[in-house]
Amino acid sequence: MLISKSSKQFLLHNESLHKLSILIPTSRYNESHDFGKDQIYLRNALKDARVLLSTHMEEREVRKFLAPVKALFEQKDFWKHLSDGLAIYVTSDEMYYFILPRKFTPFTGLSSHFHITPISNFLDDSHKYFILKLDLGGVSFFEATKYSITPVTINDLVPKKIDEIISKNDPEKLLQARTGQATMYHGHNPLIEKRNQFVKQYYRAVDTGIMKMLFDEQAPLILVGLSEQVAMYESVNSYRFLANKHVIGNIDDIMIIQRETRELLSTYLNKELVGALQMIGQAHVTNIANNMQMLPQLAIEGAIDTLVIEDTSPVWGQWESSNLYSKLYEESTQKTECLLNRIVHTVLKNGGKAFTIDKDFRKVVNERPVSAILRYSHSN
Repeated sequence: MLISKSSKQFLLHNESLHKLSILIPTSRYNESHDFGKDQIYLRNALKDARVLLSTHMEEREVRKFLAPVKALFEQKDFWKHLSDGLAIYVTSDEMYYFILPRKFTPFTGLSSHFHITPISNFLDDSHKYFILKLDLGGVSFFEATKYSITPVTINDLVPKKIDEIISKNDPEKLLQARTGQATMYHGHNPLIEKRNQFVKQYYRAVDTGIMKMLFDEQAPLILVGLSEQVAMYESVNSYRFLANKHVIGNIDDIMIIQRETRELLSTYLNKELVGALQMIGQAHVTNIANNMQMLPQLAIEGAIDTLVIEDTSPVWGQWESSNLYSKLYEESTQKTECLLNRIVHTVLKNGGKAFTIDKDFRKVVNERPVSAILRYSHSN
C-alpha cells in the first residue's frame, strides 16, 4: 500500500487519543516462503500492543481496537505481496498499513503521535516524475515518486490505439501497424515507410494529448517500451523535460516499471538528500543544529528546513514547548515520549523535510543521530 496524500494526512493530523504504531521486518515472497517468521513478528507485536492498550481501556475495547490487525492473518494474498518492511498504524476507528522496501527494527508503541520516523523518507512526495509506457495497442501513463507509482487515466486525451489513426478503409496497412511487438521496419519499401508514418502520427497525437496535462510541469518524463518505439516517440516529443535515458523492454509489471525508472532517475530523486549531506559535512556552515535538547524548540518555531536522521532508535524525553532545552531520559517512562519522532512530526507539519539514511553515511553526519538544516544561522 502506497503512502497517498490521504494516508499522510492520517499519519500527521489524526486527532484520536490513542495511536498504535507497529513496525516489523518482513520477507519478500517466493514459492518456498511460508510466512512463518513474518507472522511471528506480527503476533509478538500484537502481544505488546495488547499490554499497552490494556492500561487505557477494557479488554473488550482492546479486542475491537486490534481486530483489523488480527484480520491480516486470514488474508493469504496479503502475505504474498510483502516487501522488506511492514508499518501498521491503528486508531479506534481506522487502520492503515504500508508495505515498504525498508527493513525495520521491530517496534510497537502507543502514543499521542504515530511513530513515523522510520518511514519519513516515504512521506516525501516532492520529487515526482512521469512515466509513459509505449504500446501501439494503447499507451499507459503514470505519476511516480521514489517510492510510489500511480496510474493516471488519459483515455480522454490520447487515441486508445493506433487503429484510430489508420484508415478503416485500408485493412492491409491496419494489419501491418496494429501489433505492439515490432513497431518499425527499416528500408525503402513504400508499405513499410507508410506504416512508420502511421506510427509517428499516432505518437504525435499521444504527445499532443499528454501536453494538455504537462504543459506547466517541470518533472522528468521517462519512456518505457521497445527501442524502436522509444526512438519514434523521441522524434515527435514536445515536452521539454523528457529524460535522456529510458527503460527499454516490453514490461507490464507496474512495480518493475517503477523500480527500473527509479534507478535511471536516482540522481534527480536523491538530489535534495545529497545536497543536505554535503551541507552538513561542511565545518563552516552556521545553519546546522544537532543538539537533541534544542531541536524540539527549533522545530516548534518552524526553524528546521530539513532533518537528516542517521539513527532511528527512539530518543526518550519530555517535550518542552515553553523551554529552550528539553529533558532527555535513558529509557521510556510514563512521562516521556520519543522526542525524535515528535520532532519529525512537527517539521513535516511545518512544511519541512525529513530523511533517514543508512549507517554508511555515519561519517558524513559526524556520528550524530540527527542533524537539522535550519532556515537561518544558529549556534548550538
